[in-house]
Amino acid sequence: TTTTTTTTTTTSSHTKFLKNMSFMKKTGKALADVIPGLGKLTFDENAGTIFVTSGTGVIGYRVASSLLEAGHTDVRAGVWMGEREDADISFGKSVADVLETKGAQIVEFDWNDKSCYSSALAGAKTVFCTI
Repeated sequence: TTTTTTTTTTTSSHTKFLKNMSFMKKTGKALADVIPGLGKLTFDENAGTIFVTSGTGVIGYRVASSLLEAGHTDVRAGVWMGEREDADISFGKSVADVLETKGAQIVEFDWNDKSCYSSALAGAKTVFCTI
């Protein structure tokens, strides 16, 4: 029963996340329409390790996912695992799990905690700062 409850909670959080993240599909807008100048993310063999801040946010999630879909294999997403307004506690974990399944390395990242900067940025050659 505990396993079923946990799975249901995770699935419910994941479903809620996907509904919230699909506004671009509903409006027919692409990421480039929302962020002027971004254009379509393509593969750049010289990008090195790519660190994306706010991996659980609407833009950060989309950027990290787009990079992985474009063929980048060294994408690191910084996620904040704290509590959020209007979201259950498992929201951040659910989003991180989705990105990890797609191939991203997940690291905890909190703008208010400068001690996490070094480990999150270690070896990164490219950074997408998405707040």
